[in-house]
Amino acid sequence: MSTAGLVLVFGALLVGLALLPFGLPGLWLMGGALLVHGLATGFHPFGGWFVGGVLTAAALAELLDFWLSMRFTEHYGGSRRSAWAAVAGGLVGALVGVPVPVVGSV
Repeated sequence: MSTAGLVLVFGALLVGLALLPFGLPGLWLMGGALLVHGLATGFHPFGGWFVGGVLTAAALAELLDFWLSMRFTEHYGGSRRSAWAAVAGGLVGALVGVPVPVVGSV
């Protein structure tokens, strides 16, 4: 991989890391950057198993995030229905976006 490619991948990793505290999909940006790096270099020095493990860990972290959101919504007085609505709204907002751009819509 060329130097410019490595700089782009490293930049994507740093941007992904910076997105995490704001609740934005930084894990997926970092996993995607690792996958692109692997595809561009023939998965050298990081093997396919390593990249798959990183993407699996990202998926498990997302599931844990959803589960904790559901659990603590109910713990602090919200209903199960409101917790599911929040999860669904978060997914739709992340995939489709919002009609009016606001801070946080990327």
